[in-house]
Amino acid sequence: MEQARLLVMADYGLSPEAMRKTVTEVRLLDWSAIGRDNDFTGGLLMFPETPENQISFLGTNAEGDSTLQWCGIGIRISRNVIAFRFPALFRTWLDYEAFRISLDRFLCEFLRPFQCKQLLFLPSNWEQPEAGIRNETHRKRLAQMQHKITHGETSFKRCRQHLAYCLGEAAPSLREAIEPTYWETSFFDADAGRLCCIAALSPGSSNLADLAGRLTQEIRFQCLPLFRENACAFAAYMRKKPSQPRSCQLQPDYDRGKYPDFSSAVETEEAARWNAHCFFSMELRPTYVAIRFRKTATELLYGPLKEDCLRFMRQMLLPFRPTEILLCSHTLLENLPDNADFAQIRSHLEEHFTGYTSLEEIGSWSEGYVYGAAE
Repeated sequence: MEQARLLVMADYGLSPEAMRKTVTEVRLLDWSAIGRDNDFTGGLLMFPETPENQISFLGTNAEGDSTLQWCGIGIRISRNVIAFRFPALFRTWLDYEAFRISLDRFLCEFLRPFQCKQLLFLPSNWEQPEAGIRNETHRKRLAQMQHKITHGETSFKRCRQHLAYCLGEAAPSLREAIEPTYWETSFFDADAGRLCCIAALSPGSSNLADLAGRLTQEIRFQCLPLFRENACAFAAYMRKKPSQPRSCQLQPDYDRGKYPDFSSAVETEEAARWNAHCFFSMELRPTYVAIRFRKTATELLYGPLKEDCLRFMRQMLLPFRPTEILLCSHTLLENLPDNADFAQIRSHLEEHFTGYTSLEEIGSWSEGYVYGAAE
């Protein structure tokens, strides 16, 4: 049996009239930014050298489903489900977090106008476990059901019921997933990019190069196992051993072929950067300090990592004595110039997105951000 590809099923909440209008609008969006995302295209088995900017409409099949395509990704829109067939291995999606995050970004941009609520991620084929087969009649029934799920299902609710019948309950966690399996999540959980924390600094508090050098020597932080999964080189080598928290320090990130030392790099670029290959990276500029995580806002701020994440941010920001803090997805900052100061970042967010004062109030990390005074 060939290796399983990734299928995604999504529900939606639009009337047939609104659906036709929304399909047209989504097709006309510019998808070139997704096509330039190396984490996304790197997880696909085939991707054109020159990606299409817009989604193609292939027509309507015999069942009345609309069929679309973009860069080898097949999209079928039925009465009660939107089905995606990706040229990517299901195993790739399970194993590589960067690909999952970028794929979520594609799905969210496509599905947000359709008012999606739930998503199913499943393999395109699987071997039914022999222990779950009662007799030949049952085997044929399971095979028919599998073909229906993976090739022509028109109902999200029925797809979920049939998957449960064939494979049992959805995997409780990607880390615990044992194939054959499938994964179910709410749209909100997928609708998030990597978490960024941006803190405003008091103007002219210290020489940037001197401050960066002192912080490199003084700051120590606890490297948490769940944070550093799939991100830390140390964890990759220690994967067979029990993962324990350990003390780490900031690692300067600069071009050693261009600058003789870290201080020279900071003075020339007016920015200090650390930890390019860690579970987070940090950047210091004259008006702000930014902490960028490798995990999404939803993973870090709504699950079991929440308290550890908030504690970690407080610990890292304490030496800077910030006056104001912004929490947002990295996708909200993509159109900003590299040399933007804190006031420009805040103005950009205020102009284009919705601000919230509480983590519990924000509706979408792709459409909003959280702001507040530093504690």
